[in-house]
Amino acid sequence: MVIIGAGPGLGFSLAKTFGKNGFRIALVSRTQEKLDKYAEQLGEMGIEAQGFAADITNKMQLMRAFQEIKNTFGTIDVLEFSPHSGNVTTTSVLETTGESALQFFNNVVIGAINTARQSFQK
Repeated sequence: MVIIGAGPGLGFSLAKTFGKNGFRIALVSRTQEKLDKYAEQLGEMGIEAQGFAADITNKMQLMRAFQEIKNTFGTIDVLEFSPHSGNVTTTSVLETTGESALQFFNNVVIGAINTARQSFQK
C-alpha cells in the first residue's frame, strides 16, 4: 500500500489498519524524519513500512519516490491519496477566483494525476 500525504492522523491510521491485514506500507510525504518515525512505530507493531520523501508538486521527486517504492516493495496494490499542506482554505463559489482555483489545481489535482500515473506505470 502507498499512502500519499502520510501523517499522524488518517495516513497513520490507514497504515495500521492495512498493515495489520498483511499489507506492506510505503509512506510518502515531504519530511523523511517524520516518515522514519512513523515507519519505526509501525515496525514496533509488526508492520513492514518504509518512508519515501517527496513533494507531490515536484514531478521528479514523485517519480523518484515511486521508483524507490517499486524497487523496495514491487507492485502497488492499494494507493491512498490525501495530502494536506495545511494552507488550503475553502471559499464560496462567488469568492473563488481563477487564480485561487488554478493554485489548488496545480498543487493537488496535478499531484493526484502524476501519482496515479506513477502508480500504474511499470
